[in-house]
Amino acid sequence: MNFHWASVSCLRVTTNVLPGSTPRRGQNPATDHNVTQALVVAGGLVYAHATDGLHFLDAATGTPQTKFPVGSDGLSKSLSEHAGTIYTAVSDGSSYGSTLYAVDARSGQQRWKLRTDRAVRSTMVPSDKAVYFSSGNGGPSVLHAVDPSSGRQLWTATLDGGFWHSAPVVSEEVAFVCAGEKSGKSTLIALKAR
Repeated sequence: MNFHWASVSCLRVTTNVLPGSTPRRGQNPATDHNVTQALVVAGGLVYAHATDGLHFLDAATGTPQTKFPVGSDGLSKSLSEHAGTIYTAVSDGSSYGSTLYAVDARSGQQRWKLRTDRAVRSTMVPSDKAVYFSSGNGGPSVLHAVDPSSGRQLWTATLDGGFWHSAPVVSEEVAFVCAGEKSGKSTLIALKAR
């Protein structure tokens, strides 16, 4: 993966192109792999999820630190950090499922993974007690809570009428999520964590 790094200093923009980042015809000049909408900055690093893996880059210079490989499809819009762990969900390509990964934020080593039979459709929201996310395949959505240290599923809840859904928001162990129908009607749902 090649990144095009820019820094702003006193309203003057300087651009640094990382080694090997010469764009090929028809490609994005910033990268030779698709960077998804998943970016996180924490602990002096930028975590960028691309089709070839999860990249760890120095936040000040853009220098690659390490990479966690994912499947060949590797598409993700979900990337979160909490307590030294990066959580990401990767679509399984032709199937409707996803695989969730917990990765050490410094070493890039996998801590655990969990396969779901539905596509993860929201950002994962990690806390000390659970990692919350919603999933769905065009029918009712499901809100999940998994153990942040093991990946063990703690509970799930079907969101009635939830054709689409927001990322969950968690406050004092109550998970809030908005679920909507094709008709445009939406419902705010609050679930007490079990």
